[in-house]
Amino acid sequence: MNVCFETFGCRLNRAEALDQEARYAAEGHEIVALDDTFPPDVIVVRGCSVTAKAERDCRKAIAHLRARFPSARIELAGCLAGASAAPSEDIAPQTIPTRTARAYLKVQDGCSCKCTFCIVPSFRGPPRSVPFAQALSRARAFFDAGYREIVVTGCNLALYRDAGHGLADLLASLADLPVRVELASEFRYRKLLFSDHALVIVVSQSGETAESLAALRAAKACGVPFGIMYNQRTNPVYRKMREIVKSGGLGEMKRAVWIITNWYRSQAYYDSGTWRATWAGEGGGVLINQCPHNLDLWQWICGMPSSVRAFMSFGKYHDIEVEDDVTIYAKYDNGATGLFITTTAEAPGTNRFEISGTKGKIVYDGKLRHWKLGCDERVFNAENKVPFAAPPCEYEEYDLGPSPEHRGILRNFTNHILYGEELIAPGIEGINGLSISNAAHLSEWTGNSEIELPNDGEAFLQELKKRIKTSRAKPEYSTAPVDISGTYNS
Repeated sequence: MNVCFETFGCRLNRAEALDQEARYAAEGHEIVALDDTFPPDVIVVRGCSVTAKAERDCRKAIAHLRARFPSARIELAGCLAGASAAPSEDIAPQTIPTRTARAYLKVQDGCSCKCTFCIVPSFRGPPRSVPFAQALSRARAFFDAGYREIVVTGCNLALYRDAGHGLADLLASLADLPVRVELASEFRYRKLLFSDHALVIVVSQSGETAESLAALRAAKACGVPFGIMYNQRTNPVYRKMREIVKSGGLGEMKRAVWIITNWYRSQAYYDSGTWRATWAGEGGGVLINQCPHNLDLWQWICGMPSSVRAFMSFGKYHDIEVEDDVTIYAKYDNGATGLFITTTAEAPGTNRFEISGTKGKIVYDGKLRHWKLGCDERVFNAENKVPFAAPPCEYEEYDLGPSPEHRGILRNFTNHILYGEELIAPGIEGINGLSISNAAHLSEWTGNSEIELPNDGEAFLQELKKRIKTSRAKPEYSTAPVDISGTYNS
């Protein structure tokens, strides 16, 4: 029997299609291409339903195939098959395809996030993972079969778990093979590549310090460049602020205050997803969802604090279990202090970042302004004899143009590989903002105690697990698509 495969959508669909092809071939069927001269007996359409448009496109293709090959039997597979096909418990492919230039290693299936915009988890079922040893064995089998490029794929690779192993452990082990590895997933871990030349990971922020440290270990094991998508670091405003601080333009830092309260979110926003604002689904609230980039910029420009003490409220203004109002008090090794204030409940909100030092201050609140003292304030204080005098001051405003954002990070990463350009966002620094967030949570959970930095995050993780265990389930909500443009505080 002549069988033809038409595959749409993600790499996971591609991996499953190749495995199905290999199984059909092993059973004696002839795998053929679409050809009017030698029409196929069966056409397997592995379709995509991640969006309404994707499903419409697949169904249009099916209608075209029916008209072109009226005698062929068309079988539906993949997410397009929908609820008609129950999720399989055995998710590990058993064959080694031989018709492709790259191998597709499926290690995970299913998802529990139930995002409002996504129907795929309804078709794919709950998260399941291929056993760690079996996944490595299959990767070695690909290598032995001559493959030198492996695409690791799954429905939500961030949920890969087996016998204490996570995705980072799997990647670290795969690094022992002399192959190029690409990671492609529908959710969370969007893309990862590592080879002889580079490692780039684009991930969502995790609340678990241990998981993030494991990812860093995986990067180190590869021994190649490692970057993170902190696109706000390309914003010329924040780059200028960092330049002023790091060059000594403010002298010795005294205080860094960021009021970032223009993250307003209504109850309708929190009700729009069963995973939103839950310990089990998101692992936190405004610090984890809205403020990862702000926390990164805070430490990137001002340096990491030596300790933090936090005051946060959980569900103070919304019917949620995570934080929606936060004040973080920070201390620095030089005696400077800092405040980071955020909430999702103020309208209109404020975005004002002010850094004061012994030689002046900079303020960004839509405009970047710089007050430059004529001499160091500490020197002036020691030498001045006039009771109400103040140091002389000059003022400057900066007009710095647009931010390249994600394109800037990708261009910088490419230039780093090609020409040795210094990375704007080294992956190793991804842990810093997360460490501040986790320390702030731990502070609140331990009676607003002062938490020293750095720390391994183990105490935080144990407290987080307690809350995940009692995290409440949210009812399903049906909402229409929404316009999210302008909601990122870029």
